[in-house]
Amino acid sequence: MSDDDDRTPRFRVFEGSGPGGREAPRRADPTGLMPVEPAEVMVLERRARALRDEVDKAEDVDFQAFVRVRLGSRERYGIPYRHVREVMPAGHIADVPGTPDVIRGVVNRRGELLTVLDLKQFFQVDRAGYEDDAAVVVATGAGLCVGILVDQVEGQDLFDPAKLKPPFPSDGIADLHHVAGIHEGHVTVLNMESLLSDPSIFIDDAS
Repeated sequence: MSDDDDRTPRFRVFEGSGPGGREAPRRADPTGLMPVEPAEVMVLERRARALRDEVDKAEDVDFQAFVRVRLGSRERYGIPYRHVREVMPAGHIADVPGTPDVIRGVVNRRGELLTVLDLKQFFQVDRAGYEDDAAVVVATGAGLCVGILVDQVEGQDLFDPAKLKPPFPSDGIADLHHVAGIHEGHVTVLNMESLLSDPSIFIDDAS
């Protein structure tokens, strides 16, 4: 095979001066995808350092998981995952006479009666009843284990506690202490310890 038939590409990049004043060859990237000029290399290194810094910051974030639920047609709430024990179909919830409005009733949970709370009473959400696929989120807090009745369990997500926005006073939130903060502008993350300490969920024997 002659030299003319050798079609293998040859790359030769020169940088600086070699012996005798000749330019010394520098290794090049044969794909042409990597920068070879010093200025381009510096830009790439700066970008790599910036990316490493972003990764380091992300690793320092204390993300927390929550179960995202829906009340009414569009109100979203988050129940921190550390408070959630299980999710079960709403099924038949038996009324209990003489209990506060916020108590929807009780449900049979593996042979034990579980008190079910109606968050729509807490947050003044549309009270037109619950949907057919309503669910009960079994949650704990303040030494209690209760069921939280919701229209739908939409899934789970993560939030950064440091980035939660404070809730605004409104008719829909009677006590701001019940809210840990607002996630991404539309999910109200609940403070379960405060919520399950609310006096309205307890029966006043004196009355």
